Amino acid sequence: MKLNAAQIDAVRQQTNIDPLPEGNTDVDQLKTHFGDHTFYLDMNGLHVLEPVKDADMDGEPAAVIRIAHWTDDDRTALAPQSPEVTGSVVKLSIDEEGE
Repeated sequence: MKLNAAQIDAVRQQTNIDPLPEGNTDVDQLKTHFGDHTFYLDMNGLHVLEPVKDADMDGEPAAVIRIAHWTDDDRTALAPQSPEVTGSVVKLSIDEEGE
């Protein structure tokens, strides 16, 4: 899923993480392999967000999906994997009160 600026900001407010910057050659390569997504990188690997239905959550819930994992302890290379639901869900829209 490709996120717009408001959705990226909503994710940032909830997680304090930023996506990989657009135009980066690594992002271009990731798009070739995984499709047009907004990519997030953390200590567990490479992630994208996908919309989910969650009756207990408003604000466009999206699941965090890991699509690649680190191949070494130094986190220097990623290996693609079958999409894995991490169990984390974020809101892609935040109301004016930040909720």
